[in-house]
Amino acid sequence: MKATILLIIPNLGRGGAQVVFRDQLRYYSEQYHAVGCVFNWDDSFAEDRKLNIVSLDIPAGGNVLTKIYFFFKRILRLKRMKKQLDVAISISHLEGADYVNILSRREERVIAWIHGTKQFDENITGVLGVLRKKILIPILYKQYDNIVTVSRGIKEELTHHFKLRTEKVSTINNGISLPDILANSEKEVSSDFLKLADRNLILITHCRLAKQKNLAALLDIMALLRENSNIKLVILGDGEQRGMLLKRCAFLNIGVFSIWNNEPWNENSNIYFLGHQHNPYPFLKRASLYIMTSQWEGFPLSLCEALTCGLPLMAADCRTGPREILCPELSAGGPVLVPHKSLYGVLMPIPNSESQINVWSKTIVATINDRELRSEASVAALKRARDFDKSNVEDQWGKLLSQ
Repeated sequence: MKATILLIIPNLGRGGAQVVFRDQLRYYSEQYHAVGCVFNWDDSFAEDRKLNIVSLDIPAGGNVLTKIYFFFKRILRLKRMKKQLDVAISISHLEGADYVNILSRREERVIAWIHGTKQFDENITGVLGVLRKKILIPILYKQYDNIVTVSRGIKEELTHHFKLRTEKVSTINNGISLPDILANSEKEVSSDFLKLADRNLILITHCRLAKQKNLAALLDIMALLRENSNIKLVILGDGEQRGMLLKRCAFLNIGVFSIWNNEPWNENSNIYFLGHQHNPYPFLKRASLYIMTSQWEGFPLSLCEALTCGLPLMAADCRTGPREILCPELSAGGPVLVPHKSLYGVLMPIPNSESQINVWSKTIVATINDRELRSEASVAALKRARDFDKSNVEDQWGKLLSQ
């Protein structure tokens, strides 16, 4: 009889943690009785309900009292589920699930999969942030049998800053499917975008429109590049900062095309908001340079996807992830203060000041106009992407559970 593995995540959607959750559910189902668990179906896709996933059907709550009530309700309901399924191993993804997983523990082996920085996440603020950093993370994570981080930088902060035992913490990078991305990059894309890419140099990024991604700074950078009429910025994605970013463009007097405005296509804009694309890879393949201005990350799969599409990268040296992908030769240490060229692109200071925004604009122009550099980086990019192929990652997933 197969042992039961329970995979737990607060909710589903388009994030990197959710991608790993789904991939692990499929992978572990080959050798184990693998069951997925979500707190509720918020943000899920129709196809998620076809997988072996059970919902606790418990909402997040609208105020402090209801949040506390539903938190303990999740613990009790998950504990009952673990008993009913006779769970041998439970693996949680994302911090909310980590707390519920460890507090509902019975006799199973418990593993926490950490997808993002705890020390530098600017969303961890206020009284609750202090509670998480000073009490919940140091105390509850020490109870886990294994902790897996998606980058070496996260492992370092957990073992040094939060004083977790080194032997309990390991790193397994997120993985991508090179064959799938390469095949999907060959699929059709709109003729309007094809013409735009043929006649211009395309900067591109695909991400959630959220504070973490620091897209307001990217708009400021583009404001300095507006005179370079052949340089266009394409942003794929949607999120809570959509309205703010469009207002920022208006304030900066930047020409914008937005799919949300129901306006006719034009090639005279500086920035193109094309919304969430189920298949972003044909867009990436036809771009000239991938841009990431994030203030913090975990291990950004978007950079690996861009590499697979043969795109040179320009990414902020935020905590954590981009340095490990672009510049594996760089030892750990403080963030770069000046542009650092690598085989695959350029590692940049975080654009959080006027002077750094100027540096970014100048470096973009120099990089995108250097055809030889972009050509060499494009060839190296695909070779680097192979390091993150899922086949390598899945081997590590299997070894983890056989320990």
